[in-house]
Amino acid sequence: MTLRGAPVWKYFAPRVDEVTFRAASPWRARPLTAFILIGGLAIFGTGEALMVRSNAGAAPWTVFATGLAHATGLTLGWATFVVSCGVFSGWWPLRQRPGFGTIANLTVIPVFLELGYLVLPGARSGMMHVVMMLGGLAAIGIGGALYLSCAMGTGPRDGLMVGMGRRFNLPIARLRTAIELTALLAGIAMGGAFGVGTIIFAVAIGPILSVTLRVVGRLWPAPTP
Repeated sequence: MTLRGAPVWKYFAPRVDEVTFRAASPWRARPLTAFILIGGLAIFGTGEALMVRSNAGAAPWTVFATGLAHATGLTLGWATFVVSCGVFSGWWPLRQRPGFGTIANLTVIPVFLELGYLVLPGARSGMMHVVMMLGGLAAIGIGGALYLSCAMGTGPRDGLMVGMGRRFNLPIARLRTAIELTALLAGIAMGGAFGVGTIIFAVAIGPILSVTLRVVGRLWPAPTP
């Protein structure tokens, strides 16, 4: 998938290398690729749960989901699923095409976010705040790198940004910032889990993905023709 002549991933994360388990198309994957995709999303969702349970602040979209859960009485997993479905519904007028990874993202992350939230204890000490927050960041970086490397379609949020950028000829970086800031502010207004961890996530997730994507590329490099 491209946008303005450049691969979509360039607008969201550092370089995604060709790997041995990369899918042939967004809807065709070997069992190993599907396993790595689901595993990566499960790790990602668990990382999101760690961020919430750290009580130091969640990722911007999860702030919105926690705010929605607080306002409606939904569980965090269901709130995340509802948010993802709502964002995904915005794809259709933009003619944005999903892949298997899109559907998996929409369903797997909420399940493991919910499970992690139920199983993990909330941090009560300064050290636990830091450990759980850093563990969440690391898990999101690892899970994101595995998921992106499968090349099976963007998640609902990234796909919306790509579609809007293409449809309205808007700069993706600014569009992404505007949408995430809107979601963050709405989540804070509803009582979402905002804190210093939210700010650290916004600053650190790019470099973390850069490292984890490079590690994945070196561990499973695609054979050179």
